[in-house]
Amino acid sequence: MLLAEIVRRATGQRLAGFLKKHVFDVLGMNSTYVFDEKTKFSKTAPQITRHARCYNAVKDKGFVSVGYSPMNFVYGDGNIHTTITDMAKWDTYLTQLDRMTVFKSRKKDGRVGVDARTIMWEPAKLLHEKQTEYGAGWFLLKNKYKDNVRENGKLVTRKFASRAEYHRGVWLAWQNYIGRAQKWMLPAEGQPIDSKTWESMGIVVLTNNTARAVADEFYPCALAKQIAQIYWGHFKEDNIINLVDCG
Repeated sequence: MLLAEIVRRATGQRLAGFLKKHVFDVLGMNSTYVFDEKTKFSKTAPQITRHARCYNAVKDKGFVSVGYSPMNFVYGDGNIHTTITDMAKWDTYLTQLDRMTVFKSRKKDGRVGVDARTIMWEPAKLLHEKQTEYGAGWFLLKNKYKDNVRENGKLVTRKFASRAEYHRGVWLAWQNYIGRAQKWMLPAEGQPIDSKTWESMGIVVLTNNTARAVADEFYPCALAKQIAQIYWGHFKEDNIINLVDCG
């Protein structure tokens, strides 16, 4: 809420308008918008007619639509409405940002400076030099491991590094999750990362119900792990998503 107010004072725009102009429209996220207490749409607008509802599973009653309250429209606290297609566009942009800042110098003189990637995905420093594994809206993980790779027809053991950033969202019966991960072979000291060894994966799970009363409890984070295991396997060493805490 405080950050949204800072945006309003610094730009003269409410967060909804600022994000639409500088993020959603730029990335072609045409089905994404912020819904707050000042936003108004006509009854026939797609934001109303295509709006999904969320449901609680109630024993002997099936799925019951969850009621809404003014707390749904608290300024700046979430309330980004989107689709899985638009979230794929968002993750694609983040991947491009990651590649651009990992493999390209940001300045001709070689100085790096502070970029968006660093702000989002580097651990924050607190008082007394204490570090927390949290960036700007992302929980963070890092890991190193060894793996066998084939070079010149022979299997050799090389060191690898991996990192992940993730977050979940819960409100009423909505349960959502986004997890991203990268892994690469560690280069020799003083050498850049070889882009051919760099891999990336992004997973988004959006749900609109809780099934506690009629079936096993559904965790979007657990489902994201299962998806990650299809591509990178069950071992924690080379699939850092397996290390994510779903608690």
